[in-house]
Amino acid sequence: MDIGILPEFRNPTQWAIPIEQVYWEGIEKAVLAERLGFDHFWTSEHHFAVDSWSPSLLTILAAAAARTERIRLGTFIIILPFHQPWRVAEDAASVDLISGGRLDLGVGPGWCMSSEPSGQVSHGYKRESGPSELKFRLPMRDAAVVVTRWSLA
Repeated sequence: MDIGILPEFRNPTQWAIPIEQVYWEGIEKAVLAERLGFDHFWTSEHHFAVDSWSPSLLTILAAAAARTERIRLGTFIIILPFHQPWRVAEDAASVDLISGGRLDLGVGPGWCMSSEPSGQVSHGYKRESGPSELKFRLPMRDAAVVVTRWSLA
């Protein structure tokens, strides 16, 4: 059995600290998790939140990859409609190379598409009808093509 952690990169107003500190402490959690023997370190993407959730998972994981050697690093999830899929694939491949093949990529539609202020899905992609649990765990070295349930609008 593998055991991992999914820390939150949050900065609640009532306990607010400099946002840089939130990120550095979050990356330190990956270092500590590895030292304590955890197998996975996952991050979760959120946008437009008052408490500064982490909007850029692959950047965070690249920094964690530079500070760790063994722990697997994963996204839970990258909200694909908010990104260009080709850019996600290229950035994920880069993080996978930096980490020595330790990236697990999870993508999906998110749980609430209305969280975007405009109410529209970005970059011309829309979610087809179907379950909201569209999530993939892909070792990037083995993933040449990712087929999802997304289509051009």
